[in-house]
Amino acid sequence: MDPDLEVDKLQDYYYNNFMAHYNGNRSPFGIWLHPSWLIAKPERVEWLNSFLAQILSLPDVWVVSGMKKE
Repeated sequence: MDPDLEVDKLQDYYYNNFMAHYNGNRSPFGIWLHPSWLIAKPERVEWLNSFLAQILSLPDVWVVSGMKKE
């Protein structure tokens, strides 16, 4: 959680790990980040948005939250 990586390294780190799931057994890929970690450096939010857009462009990829609707 909250990797100690610069933004330019985050893309490769997350994308390579995501693709291992995507091209492997397709098990869920969790993205666990604290909001305070994201907002400490605004470029991290930009990175996350870019990463999500990149993986969502692949076939059969969905993003769901853990938030329970009541």
